[in-house]
Amino acid sequence: IALRTDDPVSFLGYLPRYLAHDMQRLITMVPPRSIHVKTIKVNNDAPLSYRFLCRLEAPWPEGFTPCTGEDYTTL
Repeated sequence: IALRTDDPVSFLGYLPRYLAHDMQRLITMVPPRSIHVKTIKVNNDAPLSYRFLCRLEAPWPEGFTPCTGEDYTTL
């Protein structure tokens, strides 16, 4: 899932793969416009994939349980 700014449009990066499944489920459960991603910190010295620290804010829908997919099973 790509992250970008709204106006003006600028590409920021991608949501980490381990979070993408939960995000896809969340997008189908709440209006996408109710999901907001805010940049908390810009790490200019970090590699590109770690440059932005972001916070996602969204309504918590009934029955949504995050981190329950295959990626989260114990080894």
